[in-house]
Amino acid sequence: MNRILTSAILSVILLTARAFAEEPITVERFREIAATPGDSVPLNDKLRITPVWTNSVISLSLKYNDGKAFQEKLTATTKTVAGKYIISSVQSKFLPKPIDSILSYDENARRYKVWGLAEGKIVEGTMIFDLDKKTFATQAAYGDGLTELGLGSFSDTETSSRTFVYKNGTLLNTREMKTSPTSEGK
Repeated sequence: MNRILTSAILSVILLTARAFAEEPITVERFREIAATPGDSVPLNDKLRITPVWTNSVISLSLKYNDGKAFQEKLTATTKTVAGKYIISSVQSKFLPKPIDSILSYDENARRYKVWGLAEGKIVEGTMIFDLDKKTFATQAAYGDGLTELGLGSFSDTETSSRTFVYKNGTLLNTREMKTSPTSEGK
């Protein structure tokens, strides 16, 4: 259950975190970026695509094929660093410490890459945005046959998404999320 919960929460932060980096993300580099204190340097233009809330609440709902369901309210904090990084940390009441993520814009590939850390390994995903429609699509692979595909939308007051998680090509669960800023997070 903890592995599935960790994967689900990592997926949540992969959708809510934002950052910019041109060098490869290793475990050491990931931890270095995540531990850097936040600052007020203006963000790179590529990172100003969606609202950045310093504090938010995430409603997470998982529905499994066997009929089981799981729901939790998560809290998230976000900080910016050097105008190049937006780092999000999501806390579950079921895990001892927050899970961090980084979203970067890859100039060479012309896509947004999202990184998280799970079980000591880097997990990478991709996000594609339609800024006119305020929608996005996500794709990620976790190893052990876990992959996901998601669609979502965003506004100044809420981000929502529906993601389908597969294990070895078979649907494992459907994850729905709604994220909104807290009053101190706007």
